[in-house]
Amino acid sequence: MWLSLADLPDSGSIKQPWLYVGARFTDRPPSGSNREFAIVQDFLDLFLITLRKKVAANERARAKLRVVDAVLKIASELKTTFYTLQAKQQLFSRLTTLGATNAAALEFSQRLHDGGTTNDLELANQQASYSQGRADTAEIAAEVRTDREELNRLMGGWGPDTQWKVADELPSIPG
Repeated sequence: MWLSLADLPDSGSIKQPWLYVGARFTDRPPSGSNREFAIVQDFLDLFLITLRKKVAANERARAKLRVVDAVLKIASELKTTFYTLQAKQQLFSRLTTLGATNAAALEFSQRLHDGGTTNDLELANQQASYSQGRADTAEIAAEVRTDREELNRLMGGWGPDTQWKVADELPSIPG
């Protein structure tokens, strides 16, 4: 963009004329010197000034649009990552609650199995459900950390600037 700004004033000016000075000295008669002076100007340049101004203005507008496009892309990516993080944190919270429920259910199934009320298959199903819940919770926790780091990168945060908090619940859908 800065190059486009720099090109705009130059596009409205004519090029400097060339000055040519030459001198020749002869070493045989007739003695004397031959001097030449010339000023050369590109007159076609005068006709192209308006076209160059238009091209430079278009390049400047194009550079502005590229910058605005980049800013909007980052803002969109930032917003998407933020809401994804917030949704995964909410899911993690619910999976943690579900994990506590599964742990209690597993303990209850273990006691029923020890008392002889349930068979080995029902206990194994409950253990599998509990293990799957723990694996899902661990996977979501890793995704939350990854999304949080991605958000830090997009916001340019590092060090103490990364200690921000996100609300636990997503905003409700308007009626």
